[in-house]
Amino acid sequence: MSGIIHYRAAVAVALFALLAAGCKGNKSLTRANYDKIATGMTLAEVEALLGGQGEQEGGDLAVAEGSGVGGAVGVGDFQSMSQPRSKEKSYKWGSSSKWIKVTFLEGKVAPNNFKSEQGLK
Repeated sequence: MSGIIHYRAAVAVALFALLAAGCKGNKSLTRANYDKIATGMTLAEVEALLGGQGEQEGGDLAVAEGSGVGGAVGVGDFQSMSQPRSKEKSYKWGSSSKWIKVTFLEGKVAPNNFKSEQGLK
């Protein structure tokens, strides 16, 4: 019986520690930092501002010519399937409820519609 109590206590402590770590969040995801993101900034500059690496969204396959249904059945050639349509890459910092997304063009913040956010204070 004592072993079960110790096991449950250990599980409770571990669960509490995970929840506490998850609630902490990224303190760099603020309206003030969002407003500082400007066209022409490098990825490294945005990462420094937002407290680390963002998660790249999509990837090259998502924007490659021929990566859709046509490409799957062989419509198009190998050259078009291996070359990306766009040189834009989007990165996201945060969680599903509080995030910042930034679009980069050739390694710098894109000039048009380059950022969006949700849940910032």
